[in-house]
Amino acid sequence: MTILPHDRMQPAHAPNETAVAAGRLSGGGRALFIAQSVKFATRAVSAMTLARLLVPADYGVFGMAAAVHGLLSMVRDLGTGAAVQQPELTRERFDVLCRFGLLGGLALSGLCAASGPAAAHFFGEARLPALLAGLALCFPFAGLAAPLQALLYREQRIATAATIDAISLATACVVAVAAAAMGAGAWALVAMAVTTELVSFTLAWRTCTWPPRRHRAAVPWRELLTFGAHLSGHNVAGYLSRTVDQIVVGRTSGATALGIYGRAVQATTLPMQFSVAPFTGWIIAMLARVQADAIAYRAFFRSALNGLAHLTLPLAAVSIAVPDLFIRLLLGARWLEAAPAVRWLGFGLAVQPWLFAPTWLLISTGRTRRLITLSGLALGVLIV
Repeated sequence: MTILPHDRMQPAHAPNETAVAAGRLSGGGRALFIAQSVKFATRAVSAMTLARLLVPADYGVFGMAAAVHGLLSMVRDLGTGAAVQQPELTRERFDVLCRFGLLGGLALSGLCAASGPAAAHFFGEARLPALLAGLALCFPFAGLAAPLQALLYREQRIATAATIDAISLATACVVAVAAAAMGAGAWALVAMAVTTELVSFTLAWRTCTWPPRRHRAAVPWRELLTFGAHLSGHNVAGYLSRTVDQIVVGRTSGATALGIYGRAVQATTLPMQFSVAPFTGWIIAMLARVQADAIAYRAFFRSALNGLAHLTLPLAAVSIAVPDLFIRLLLGARWLEAAPAVRWLGFGLAVQPWLFAPTWLLISTGRTRRLITLSGLALGVLIV
């Protein structure tokens, strides 16, 4: 996308998008597909290697820390990444979004470190305060990187964003495997999380068209905060829906049982993490651009949903049909206890693209109040 004079971007939609929607889908989607293929292979190899270097208790205690860290991560950027995709983005508003992201990251970093004693008491695990203090380093980098990365999608620099993701993950996997080989245990997984955010932030900053700056112009603070609050509430509800089972297992059965169950979850969510979730930012950006053209909007939505379903359904079928073989190849024989859970979790994997679809639609049209309402209702049903 071309940067216009007076520090103002084009609106998030433009006329006559119908004819070019298919071309953008193939171009941007091709770049993302290549990058996600590389990331999936990298993560799969690292998961296979780490599963042979670490024991279930290592994964279990990290899973307990990750439950707290992941919950805070849902609000780490205060919705700034999605807000970048809204119409009439100005330079001043972008600077404010970056400031929100940084301040939110710093606040969440302190909260993550301070939550250690409470988490240790809840799970009955004395190692959690130190691990959460280490994971707290992720938040400042992640909070500021969110609007920078979202700007890449808005500018249609899909290949750049995908390359940053791939490099960040590859670097983090190398660091984690090296740390695990040296006997770091659960700290190898902490190092992986921190390295991912640090490298991602560094590369996003270096490639950003609008480096964040200080300014004195008036901006719609209340509007931005409201948008972020609605989106953050949706993210929290969605995260709790995905992790309430692991929290219960860790609380009632301990680190070893959580380590085994967590590997079953990892085996069935890897396809979602590297096919559905990474495409979300690009899909929302494209839907926001063509929202004024109903035909283009529907066409792009159908193409995106069908494409992601074709990626996840074959892997879901493998998980359901041959979970023992799947686990043996991916994680090794010591993790075969996770096979029954993999079979049942495969059914959830099959419907993941359709569960993401309402999020794409509501964020791209700015209906975040409805989004948080639906998320709350879904979480309530799951808890019951």
